Amino acid sequence: MPIKLNSTSGGSVTLDVPATAATYTLKLPTVTANLVSDSANSVTQSMLSTGLAGTGPLFFARQTVSQTLTSGTNVKVTFTSEEFDTANCYDTSTSKFTPNVAGYYYISSHIRFGTSSACQSELAIYKNGSAWAVCSINQQGSNDQSGFINCMVYCNGSTDYIEIYANQNNGSSVSTQLTDNIGSTNKGIWFTGHLIRSA
Repeated sequence: MPIKLNSTSGGSVTLDVPATAATYTLKLPTVTANLVSDSANSVTQSMLSTGLAGTGPLFFARQTVSQTLTSGTNVKVTFTSEEFDTANCYDTSTSKFTPNVAGYYYISSHIRFGTSSACQSELAIYKNGSAWAVCSINQQGSNDQSGFINCMVYCNGSTDYIEIYANQNNGSSVSTQLTDNIGSTNKGIWFTGHLIRSA
């Protein structure tokens, strides 16, 4: 027969009998025990700590010192100030993200620099020292140039690392712009990534 649990505020929960002849055991967990159990299977706390993106590596870094981008050269963009780094996987001294959980990561970055002439530039996500995804930026006027890139990247959780590179063909060196048009400083040049699905 069903068991009905009534709430003092008016609601209720009904535990019904199985439709077929079988024996089931419902176990209520403690904080450190299995979260869901039946007679044969369990979902444990340790599964959640390693198998869900919600607990995986997550970081956000900014550039706070202007950087020179040489014309016609792939230049690694530096981001030396962290806003957060949940798993200590981003290194401000090398501007590398080396996640410690194998899986698929969402990576994005934005860069802003000044140029007074039309040129074509590129912003790239690098994996292990090679271009993984590239975004082209076409500059037509005399305003500052900016670019945004985002992509998903698989990392093995041990040796794979991610960096950001930029290339501009203005004909002369240009500098990254730390102050934007709304007057914010150190907000427009950033690099971020997080686990979206474990391997």
